[in-house]
Amino acid sequence: MAGRVFVQGDRAATPIVWQYGVKSRGIEVAKELIALRIAKDGPVVVSEREVALVDLPEQLCGFRIAHVSDMHFSKWDRVCACAQRLLLSLDYDAACLTGDFGDFRHLWERSLGLAERFLAPIVDRKPVYATLGNHDSRKIALEMKLGVRWLHNEGVVVGEGDAAFYLAGVDQNVAGADDVAAAVSGNKASLPTVLMAHYPSTVYRLPDDRIDLVLSGHTHGGQIRLPFIGCVWPNDAIPREMARGLHRVGRTMLHVSPGLGTSLPVRVRFLCPAEITVLKLVRKAVSTAEGDREHQPETVSAGVPV
Repeated sequence: MAGRVFVQGDRAATPIVWQYGVKSRGIEVAKELIALRIAKDGPVVVSEREVALVDLPEQLCGFRIAHVSDMHFSKWDRVCACAQRLLLSLDYDAACLTGDFGDFRHLWERSLGLAERFLAPIVDRKPVYATLGNHDSRKIALEMKLGVRWLHNEGVVVGEGDAAFYLAGVDQNVAGADDVAAAVSGNKASLPTVLMAHYPSTVYRLPDDRIDLVLSGHTHGGQIRLPFIGCVWPNDAIPREMARGLHRVGRTMLHVSPGLGTSLPVRVRFLCPAEITVLKLVRKAVSTAEGDREHQPETVSAGVPV
């Protein structure tokens, strides 16, 4: 499964191609060092990945999702401007934003204003779907005047006919607010299902195997990654190696976005640049995705809503 990484900076975006699925830690470290070097030219990396879903209808093959998470809007900076330019130029069919628009709930008005500035030109170009994260006030969704489709423990059909899938989303802005069963209950036609859930650990408590792909964030990819170690703390009940990227849990594929922003206690990224990921859906005729490791739950301190 091949992937491409681009950098958006003052110069034209430059593609770097590598092969995913390799197990050598030396190669993994090299990739992280390359990403760090890239980030010096531009604050946001673009990663393109193919997601192989079991028995995906041919009409959906090639559908492209721009996955963005954890913006943590507190001021308009180079990352915001760069990510906005990318989302206005990249090739994708829909954008999915998996929460943490803000930093602190009581500063929701500041976060809302920056989110509207960021999304205003994007919603005019492509459909945008969003869910809430643990740093978000529900008022951000209620007061936003743009055409963002917020998913509050519910779902919508994206596309038509044989080229349709069910996109569900859950609220995870407060503990116990999410209801995955309710979110997917509207899929009466048994369409392929994509779930937007801020916490990656949600993949371990799905109601059944009807969910083909989960889009999550929260971890910031670890935000600080160390050579030969990777993520130090994923901040959720998942293995450290699942802090970013594409993984398989049973039949379900999980993509964890490294996100765009940073949060306390340390507002810095190291070997983990801000990222927009473009996921291209492809068909997999068997249940085991070659090159992807299947993960089982671990006992890890889960992230706590703030």
